[in-house]
Amino acid sequence: MLTVTVEGKRHWVYGRTPTEARRKLLAYLDGKLSEAEKLSEAEAIARSEEKLSEPTAPPEPTLLEYLDRWMRFKAPDRAPSTLADWFYLVRSYIVPRPEASRPLSQLSPADIVALCAVGYQSRALKLFRLLHAALKDAVRVFGLIPDNPADRAPRPKIPRFGRRFWTEAQARAFVRTLLDWEEPEWAAFFGLALGCGLRRSELLGLRWEDVDLVSGLVRVRRAVVYVRGQPVEKEPKTPTAERVVVLPDWTRELMGRIGPAEGRVFVRSPRPAYKQLRRLCRAAGVPYIGLHGLRHTGASYALLQGVPVTEVARTLGHSSTAVTLSIYAHAISQLGAGLVARALNSLNGAERSGEVS
Repeated sequence: MLTVTVEGKRHWVYGRTPTEARRKLLAYLDGKLSEAEKLSEAEAIARSEEKLSEPTAPPEPTLLEYLDRWMRFKAPDRAPSTLADWFYLVRSYIVPRPEASRPLSQLSPADIVALCAVGYQSRALKLFRLLHAALKDAVRVFGLIPDNPADRAPRPKIPRFGRRFWTEAQARAFVRTLLDWEEPEWAAFFGLALGCGLRRSELLGLRWEDVDLVSGLVRVRRAVVYVRGQPVEKEPKTPTAERVVVLPDWTRELMGRIGPAEGRVFVRSPRPAYKQLRRLCRAAGVPYIGLHGLRHTGASYALLQGVPVTEVARTLGHSSTAVTLSIYAHAISQLGAGLVARALNSLNGAERSGEVS
């Protein structure tokens, strides 16, 4: 559509294409204007068409607009639980901030610091990682900004949580309570966490076809996470997380009380698990250490009993032995304090077979 004003009145001319509309407009003007006016009007129309045909750069996205596009761009390669975490962080901590409406090119390191100032170290670190990864792609993949302002912002400190675990006496008391517990499904759930080192998602993903009670083996093949209250199946956390684990005798006994059967071993929502674990801890007279604390306790004692770190790493599904040692070094140093001194006490025995040079 093109418009023209003749003698104070505006006229509209329609065409299926700009060229057709221009032709109609010039034909209309042919009987209305003088030759000089026709030429002037035709030049004005041509100039306006040139401007319309010139490519215009799309408006620069704001931080919020870009994050929404970026998360959808990343969605095919990310676990549903990861996407749910991202959308929660953006909705809860970025949307309410004035920096959310700022164009990407105007973001500064100070803006990144302000966005990550949420009071919780672990939450601040998650926000920083999200922003850093998204803005890195804005530079390298999409070419929207020349550099990443998060590169020049101070990274939030990594929170240091003391890993909680039980003493041997406490672990024994907990196992005795499991064997006497009135809800066998929960007893088996927590027994696998302590006795086999399975993660929560691996416990929820376990199917009876993966359990061989005769041979005492469990095959970890999949994981299940809950997203908005619904179970979503995915691959294990790492390639090495797909593994075969041998059941301790008492764990096999707990599993035998609820199976074998068909389908998923644990079909309940994981929400009540922590309440159930607190009940069990109170009944056993031991401190509450959380579900992951059961995994830490079992792995720490396996190492202290002389099990090679390579086997403990394989059982836990760690990607390398370095991960195992870095996680459990603190626990081992506490639980094993004095072991070396007690072992070397034997050097002061009565019998001496010879000098050691």
